Amino acid sequence: MISDQCSVSATVKDGSLDLSEWQRDKVAAFFRRLEGKNAQMTLRKEGKPRSLNQNRYYHGVLVSMISDETGHDPEELHEILKAKFLPHQFVPFGGEMVEVVASTTRLTTDEFGQYMERIRAFAATELNLNIPSPNEF
Repeated sequence: MISDQCSVSATVKDGSLDLSEWQRDKVAAFFRRLEGKNAQMTLRKEGKPRSLNQNRYYHGVLVSMISDETGHDPEELHEILKAKFLPHQFVPFGGEMVEVVASTTRLTTDEFGQYMERIRAFAATELNLNIPSPNEF
């Protein structure tokens, strides 16, 4: 199976990406596979992936408390929260554009922290549920 994405981490130096020969080859090979097709390129500042402590707080406190309050299964609730609080994008699939929601596993520690704060604010205002912050837990 050929991957439909390419990920390369590089340092910005003198206003451009400082890519090794291996990285340049990887990107060039990816572009060759996309010949004649539309492509989307996203560049972002690299951050640390979400932490294990964030993950434990998210599932053990946030999702658990909202699940207890609403009666939604934790896995179902996780999907609901992603759909409500993470960006959506459209990707081509089989000749049509399909809407997909970002994955929490790809969020940086900062992005995941912001995601959890949006959920805490929603729980407080919409569910009247006061969820302790990570530093209170």
